[in-house]
Amino acid sequence: MEENLSKNSSEASEFKKSGIYSKEFLALNITQFLGAFNDNGFKISVSLFLMSRLMSQSNDSFYVALATALFILPFILFSTHCGYFADKYSKRSVIIFAKYLEIAVMVLGLFAFYLENVPFLFICLFLMGAQSTVFGPAKYGILPESVPPQELSRANGYMELATFISIILGTVFGSFVFTYFKSAPYMASLTFVFIAALGAASSHFVARVPVVGVSRQFRINFIADVAGDFKRISGERSILLVIAAITYFWFVAAAVQNNILVYSKEMMKVDESAVGIMLAVLSIGIGIGSGLAGKLSGEMIEFGLVPLGAIIMSAFLFVLQFSYASMPLTCAALFMIGLAGGLFIVPLDSYVQQKAPGGETGRILGLVNFTANSFIVFSSLCIYVWHDLMRLTSANVFTIVSILTIAATAFIIKLLPDFLLRLVFFMLANFVYRIKVSGESRIPFDGAALIVSNHVSLADSFLINAATNRHIRFMLNRHYYDNYNLKTLFKLMKVILIKEPCLSEGEIAAARAAANEGHVIGVYPEFVTNAGENAGEFKIDPVRLSGELNLDIIPVRIEGMKSSYFSPAARESKKLKLPGIFRKVNIVFGPALKAGEVKENFEKLIEFYKTGRYE
Repeated sequence: MEENLSKNSSEASEFKKSGIYSKEFLALNITQFLGAFNDNGFKISVSLFLMSRLMSQSNDSFYVALATALFILPFILFSTHCGYFADKYSKRSVIIFAKYLEIAVMVLGLFAFYLENVPFLFICLFLMGAQSTVFGPAKYGILPESVPPQELSRANGYMELATFISIILGTVFGSFVFTYFKSAPYMASLTFVFIAALGAASSHFVARVPVVGVSRQFRINFIADVAGDFKRISGERSILLVIAAITYFWFVAAAVQNNILVYSKEMMKVDESAVGIMLAVLSIGIGIGSGLAGKLSGEMIEFGLVPLGAIIMSAFLFVLQFSYASMPLTCAALFMIGLAGGLFIVPLDSYVQQKAPGGETGRILGLVNFTANSFIVFSSLCIYVWHDLMRLTSANVFTIVSILTIAATAFIIKLLPDFLLRLVFFMLANFVYRIKVSGESRIPFDGAALIVSNHVSLADSFLINAATNRHIRFMLNRHYYDNYNLKTLFKLMKVILIKEPCLSEGEIAAARAAANEGHVIGVYPEFVTNAGENAGEFKIDPVRLSGELNLDIIPVRIEGMKSSYFSPAARESKKLKLPGIFRKVNIVFGPALKAGEVKENFEKLIEFYKTGRYE
């Protein structure tokens, strides 16, 4: 088993990834779009059929709720099983299987509509949910296997954008075709069979990815499977916390969606058409936010967007406490909640896909599906308790969710301070400075390295971190740590403090320990900030440090910070300039120098250090 897994992992590592501008990624997006379109079109058609034909007004909400529950139930029952199959077989093969399964379910739905058989329709909804459960871990799990790591955030952003657009269009289309074929609803269902066939056809153009392998046994008992999965990743605190954050997002999304239905009638006194507009605005917001998150992330997983999204969500959830008198204000708040939700979820999804243990992406995504859908159900229970049992208004419910979001964000930031750090870096890179980065691909995707940078200002460590997806542990002059009111940020960055440029054995040992944990180490050879003509006079020997740590050197040059507010030299010369909006800063990463070859190439290092290029 281990030999097969090793072989599959080797094949996966040698596989050439196609990227987000390839026809394979386009095919995946089309396949996902058509699937989400069909899900929502079929669900709304069933709901409308039940309300228009077979129910009295007193119990229609029960049957609609039952239909929703039957669609969600497979995600809870089968998510871990489907994650297993997504790892055991090629994810492309699982996607193709899921799309042909969708055709079969839609054909059954056609017969159910023709017979006007309610139990049969409910069975079809359950099967549709089961088909989506099969599709989920494979469609998201194939992303890190088919696109390069630096494109993963954008891939997720584009896919989420397409998904939420398809949700809106599918719901509108389902309502339209059911109304058009109201006397013969099976004709409406025929269109869903055709769309499913289109999805199956597009799935054949999805990227061919190798089997990554799976080293565990299949378990029928999904509870034992979930418990085993949590136990297996219990040592991966960051993954556990990110899964918790994703789960909370879907709790909030479901709570907002369910509470809008009550809010619209209780507080706004509007009809169903207005509810549809509000839900569409929310979905559009999530879609645009997801696409924006992908664009802002660039080639990184930008964790700074997570607390930013949470703060915006909390603020506009609170706005709904008093916006009910104005439809435009309410829609604007819902749009911003959706936009913030997109910013929040894309980096988290990308992280789970990227950091899942080798060969277990499907398993982890199956676990995410289980927890997320369990909390979607739990959110309905919370709405019932808050509104019906505690007699709170639906506006008060939005305030509760706002407060919970603030508390959840504070909790996650406390346990994962990198989120707050990335927010600081993101704000610096996008609102204070206009950073142009060259050669960022020279920073290894994982594993240790040694960055050697010129030192112009106290913000250098922040700016270099903002320019890369890696968390860089800088060796920092203790004088700057103690005297410039940046101690809190430096603590969060876990800087390695040094007293003298000669570096003690303890200081080198601290850097070595960080490198052994896989961190990138940063050092300023000049030891002090230096923006003058004599820049490049090394007090810390990078040759010695590279040898002690056995790390390749990646030279970095920062340009544009000499007269910065954060430059001690500028303060002393009184040539100080405030940061300014979009002040241009260039950060250049040079080609790596091998650990054993630094001494021979020392002049090259000096040249790059001064000019940003090798001669």
